Amino acid sequence: MKISLSGYVFTNADRFHLHITCLITKTITQLQSSNVWYRVFDGEGCHSKVILYARGITTTVPLPVKSFGNQLTIMTVGAQLNLSFAEVGIADSTQQAVTNCNQIFTKQRNGIITSPNYPSSYPAFAFCNWKITMAPDDRILLALDSFQIEPPVNGAQKSDVLLIFDGPTCLDPTIAKISGNTPQQIASSTNQLSAMFISDDSLEERGFQAKFTAGTPHYTYQNVSCGGDFKGKTGTYSSAGISLNDLCIWRVTASKNRRILITMQSVTLSTPGTWYRIMDGDDCLSDLRYFARGPSTERPGPIKSSHSQLVVITVGGLLDFSYQAGM
Repeated sequence: MKISLSGYVFTNADRFHLHITCLITKTITQLQSSNVWYRVFDGEGCHSKVILYARGITTTVPLPVKSFGNQLTIMTVGAQLNLSFAEVGIADSTQQAVTNCNQIFTKQRNGIITSPNYPSSYPAFAFCNWKITMAPDDRILLALDSFQIEPPVNGAQKSDVLLIFDGPTCLDPTIAKISGNTPQQIASSTNQLSAMFISDDSLEERGFQAKFTAGTPHYTYQNVSCGGDFKGKTGTYSSAGISLNDLCIWRVTASKNRRILITMQSVTLSTPGTWYRIMDGDDCLSDLRYFARGPSTERPGPIKSSHSQLVVITVGGLLDFSYQAGM
């Protein structure tokens, strides 16, 4: 199933919306002034998350854009677009099931977080984030009293894992990386704590339920495999040498009111369990800007933030990328 739009140049007063399903391919893109732009929204309207954005002057054709759900919306002002769309298979349909598993808790002295679908099995390829903030004088005690996550086999790296960070973002020091079924108690050193749950597609267990309360800190640090927090105007970074289940997280910060341009110079995602995400903000709870899963060596075109910060996160992806801040 295809649809094409060509032979018409939209004026600066034009508005264009198209509801589509699953996959968009742009064969011609002409943005002839700085006031010309288009956006692709991952959902049924313009309040959905932006997964692609471009502003003139440019004729760059992006790689195909895939939705997480069954609808996309395109909006343009003044752009000449020639595009097609096609329904695609549901091989990545589990991604839709976990897009709403992020949660933020503010100034609660107790609460519960659970894996998706708990107490039933969590889905493959889950990616969930939680952030907990208590009063300034409180510390956070996280009790994992019901816990069943796919354990590592024969000494391998953890493939399904719950990570706990000692602070509000996934760039803060890692307190714990947890798999298997051993109950644990974890405490923050400040009044903020965040968590991330990642699964592959090999074995989906029952998952976990964790209760958080105000508590007394007792913690150790265990860092992620690579990454970092960067504020320079330019930089080049690599995840070369990591294993298939290693986690790397980078955060890039530009000056206030400036933007960041990420260019992927090399991408190797060798298995379906390897992936990377680019988040449009300061942590892993930010809006998704770009997502790719293996096996793949495709490189997207340059990706520009809509704010002054971007986060790049990968599991097992061999990435070489550069950034420019202050665009």
